[in-house]
Amino acid sequence: MLSLRERGVRVPRVLFVDPLAGLIVMEKVEGAVLRDVLEKLDREEACRSMILLGEEVGKMHKHGVAHGDVTTSNAILEPSGSIRILDLGLSKHVEDLEDAAVDVHLLIRVLESSHYSIKEEMLECFMEGYRKILGDYWLRNVMEKVSEIRMRGRYVEERKLSRIA
Repeated sequence: MLSLRERGVRVPRVLFVDPLAGLIVMEKVEGAVLRDVLEKLDREEACRSMILLGEEVGKMHKHGVAHGDVTTSNAILEPSGSIRILDLGLSKHVEDLEDAAVDVHLLIRVLESSHYSIKEEMLECFMEGYRKILGDYWLRNVMEKVSEIRMRGRYVEERKLSRIA
């Protein structure tokens, strides 16, 4: 978290660490969980929030860190309109393109399940922000890898089951 903050990623400030006690104290981030407000915002504000989320995830990937749990539940929309990324407990150094693609894949799954009525528009907004940080070439490669991930076993089976229902 410290290195991400130094690189401009909007994550909570670490205020105190006691490794012997296994204690990390972070600042309290004021605002609303994006999951709870995304569909209540007007479309322009919702899109702006998702663009900002895409930028923050893009910055993480640019600096070699995969979040591990990119969801609208792990993003806070601050009163200023900024987005803050939370819960980096599953984060890791990006080993290859797959790690970044897994983050994007998870966000797509969250949009499909929790924000179904606006999923395509919000994904486009997210990708706009992500592209702004990493460029078209990286985005294209990540999305190709996401498509590959979505064709793997359990995801294919889930799509088959959803067609039956």
